[in-house]
Amino acid sequence: MTPGRIISIIGLVFVLAIVAVGGYSLANPTSTAQVKITVKQAPADDASLKQWLSTQSEISNPIVTRSGNGTDSVVVVEYTTPNYHAGDYSIKLIEQCKQLGYALVSYSCISNGNPFREYGTEWRK
Repeated sequence: MTPGRIISIIGLVFVLAIVAVGGYSLANPTSTAQVKITVKQAPADDASLKQWLSTQSEISNPIVTRSGNGTDSVVVVEYTTPNYHAGDYSIKLIEQCKQLGYALVSYSCISNGNPFREYGTEWRK
């Protein structure tokens, strides 16, 4: 086998691997998001938010963390959706936080919703 033939075979295997990974990603899309919510007032704990998240069929693996208590606390919610729209779900999350008694100062959402970008998209309010 000539060196040119070996390089051609390696190149073909490389291209097939890229096509396989891309095809799998498009057939089984997932998206993750991290929503950072700065609040001036919040419930004593995040149990009701965690309970609500656990009942949402659109998301999986929700994680809620909080830094600080009182003025300008930051609540971080991370989750995965079975599609490319994890960032879009943040609007529903923000509305639910308001209903649960979180007084929002601002929020931002970082999501890897576009499968062709490795960096996140960020929304701020």
